[in-house]
Order: sequence, then C-alpha cells, then structure tokens
Amino acid sequence: MISGCRAIAERALAAGKCVGGATIGPFEAWSEWDPAAEPVRLGVDEFIRDSGEFDAVTDFDRTLRSPYDHERILSFFDGGDHLHPNDKACRRWPTSSTSGT
Repeated sequence: MISGCRAIAERALAAGKCVGGATIGPFEAWSEWDPAAEPVRLGVDEFIRDSGEFDAVTDFDRTLRSPYDHERILSFFDGGDHLHPNDKACRRWPTSSTSGT
C-alpha cells in the first residue's frame, strides 16, 4: 500500500498537482476486520503522517478512534457498521498542511 501511495503522489507532484493524503481510520468491529490488518493500517498511517510526501494530510485515524481502544471507531462517530463515519465525524475532520502553505 505504501509503494502505491508513493507512486501516485510522485506522479501527481510531477504533474504539478497538490497531493493530499488521508490516514486509514480504525475498523476493528467491522464484519470483515482481521487482526493482521491492524499493523498494516498503522504502518500506512505512519507513512502518510510522517513521510513528507503529501502537501496536506487528513488524519481520519486520530479523529475517529476511540481513546479507550485505538483499533475501534469512537461510538459517537460510528455510522453503524464500525467502518464508515457518521455526519458528526465528517464535520470534525481536520486537514493540516505539511508544506507550510
């Protein structure tokens, strides 16, 4: 996943486009969740936050996760399937510029 994100970002930047990244939110209680997915999600999220390859980052993980269990979406923001956020969550998504612009 990281190599795919990197390739897309490189192509967009080469074309003179601004590139935004977004972390993967928690989804432990989702019907298709697998414990092996969690370290992958965390690795991708770390890359998106810290690689410097994106002009801006929206951190779905930090916005949506429960403070009691970082692998689950906070029930207040859960759209009902433990994967998709509800309208309250959508109004809370912060975007931060990493390029200083």
